[in-house]
Amino acid sequence: MTSTQPGRRGRPDGPLDPPTRLVSRSSFMESVHRAAALAQRQQWGVAVLALDVDGFHRVNEDLGYEAGDEVLTVVAERLCGSVREHDTTCGPESVTRLGGDRFLVLCEAVTDAAAAGGVARRVTDALSAPIVLGGRSVLLTVSIGISFAVEPTDAQQIVLDAEAALRR
Repeated sequence: MTSTQPGRRGRPDGPLDPPTRLVSRSSFMESVHRAAALAQRQQWGVAVLALDVDGFHRVNEDLGYEAGDEVLTVVAERLCGSVREHDTTCGPESVTRLGGDRFLVLCEAVTDAAAAGGVARRVTDALSAPIVLGGRSVLLTVSIGISFAVEPTDAQQIVLDAEAALRR
């Protein structure tokens, strides 16, 4: 059975994040490990984007936690859509929520750092469109850290590097 939920493109295995229906971090890390192994064999790169929704706490404070969950769901849908619409070969478990307003996106078969930057721009564009909740328009911005590795050997390090880039 194939699911149409955000972040799910085939295999309905593993726990899902309740508000976003994205895969767990452990499932995401399995995908990063598989992507790194394939990248070594194919001699291409892997990119991980770490995202933080700027000022998200204001959504919860101003509109409530239920509205915050709705915003997170829209963010998840837009992340999955913006990655799928373009020529990356992101797998079925290519987007996860780390918690709160932080997400990770895996892009496989990335040719160079500029291609990873292109994915980041598409993600930013997708998330900049207003979200309408109960007649109110919510505008989001995101901060993104990118890790790009050619023929990566350590999947965990790719993710850590993306998170470190986000904090800079």
